[in-house]
Amino acid sequence: MSYYSFLDDAESDEYIAEKKINWVTTLKDEGEGSLRELVKYKKPQIILFKVAGTINIKKRMWVGNPNIVIDGSSAPGPVIISGEMFYIRTNDVMVRYITIIANRPSLSIASLWIVNSFNITIDHVTILHGTDATLKVTNSDYVIIKNSIISSPLRGGVGSILNGGDEYSTIIFKNNLVTNSSESLSLGYGNFFINSNLIYLSGQCYASNSDKSQIILMNNYYIPRKNTKHPSVIFRMPDKKSQVCIMVDNNYIEGYEDHSVYNILAVSKQENGYHMNYDGERIDLNPVDKALGLGKKEYRELIRKNYDKKKVLNKISRFNFFKKEMLRTEHQESYDNIIKHAGNSIHRTYIDKGIINQVLTLKGQSQEVINIDIIQLGKLAKKQL
Repeated sequence: MSYYSFLDDAESDEYIAEKKINWVTTLKDEGEGSLRELVKYKKPQIILFKVAGTINIKKRMWVGNPNIVIDGSSAPGPVIISGEMFYIRTNDVMVRYITIIANRPSLSIASLWIVNSFNITIDHVTILHGTDATLKVTNSDYVIIKNSIISSPLRGGVGSILNGGDEYSTIIFKNNLVTNSSESLSLGYGNFFINSNLIYLSGQCYASNSDKSQIILMNNYYIPRKNTKHPSVIFRMPDKKSQVCIMVDNNYIEGYEDHSVYNILAVSKQENGYHMNYDGERIDLNPVDKALGLGKKEYRELIRKNYDKKKVLNKISRFNFFKKEMLRTEHQESYDNIIKHAGNSIHRTYIDKGIINQVLTLKGQSQEVINIDIIQLGKLAKKQL
């Protein structure tokens, strides 16, 4: 079968057209016509919606069958899945144009958890109110999170925890709006391509529980929280010596022009990992950068002793669309695109609008949108029928 998550929009639509269409006809958590009942269907399918509003789930919503598209764009208003975790454990799944809100502050859960999965696409989804993390990816490969809003974790949780199955796994995080009060991204094993995101009032991205991650961090627009200890830091290496290898390129950090020009200045604990240099055409594992405090010969000797250059570049080249995705983009263009299109942009809820308005006005903290009235949200959805 085609791996639609790595296709362009036209190819993706053609792939979706091959599947059987089933309709959600009720907002009830269970029973005929419910989303929970339809995800039990074991053949390839597209799940569309004839209803809009809030589906209050009483236990985790588990997507365990492969070859499913869950598409809220067909609904007459916003589709909100609220009350528990949305859980994906399978392969070949696309979820788009819905809102997912766990809203369980007493539990340590994610709002969306992708675990032991392969070829998963999350596209134009608004994800809110996780506690452990709002979005969590564990032991999975070929996962794309794009055009989405990841915001408002409870109890100071991390925005997203992304962890592949091994050092060869690939996770792409692109064109997303991230707002939260703690770390924006925690990265584990794998190849990570963090590209063209708008990261607002968030803590830094950092590498954790991994010794051999490859991370490309480029074209991102950061609006840092000023009252943190290191507001200009966008990435933190592990706390001890590791083989984590990062490329930071063309990231804009609002209010920090030097760090925007020399992105390596925005990386803390540099000595605990390795750095890639990008000249617009190719990647080199032996950069010559005064910010590192190492000369060319010294750095190459360090690489030779501690890192297999051919191996790391081969791993990075496993990114599909590698050359296309490595193009440098204009920061303002990415910013405008995310403001207009991130999240459930077909059926915006007042929550989406509130988060976006914060970014536009640069007022308040992201915590201000945490207290979501689920009943009000459901009523709003029904009004848009």
